[in-house]
Amino acid sequence: MIESLNDQNLDQKLQASERPALLVFWAPWSQACHSLEPVWQEIAECYQGHLDVYKINVDENAHAPVNYAVKSIPHCSFIRTGRLIDELDGRFPLATY
Repeated sequence: MIESLNDQNLDQKLQASERPALLVFWAPWSQACHSLEPVWQEIAECYQGHLDVYKINVDENAHAPVNYAVKSIPHCSFIRTGRLIDELDGRFPLATY
């Protein structure tokens, strides 16, 4: 399951988790984001209990994209213990994640 986060609960959620996290920055108007939704869902299902998958809408949350230096969407940040580990910008197949 992919949980939606916002500027108010993002940092708390990421720092409180014992598992690594995939944080997806997206927008409802982005066709690329919509095309990747099944990929992100599959990741969430395959790694349930081992990886937390979160989404944050960049149109509704202005601070998180700035804090994570998001320059384009879709943008995926890989987080462990509240720290950025890696990033992906753009459309990639499942195997890339």
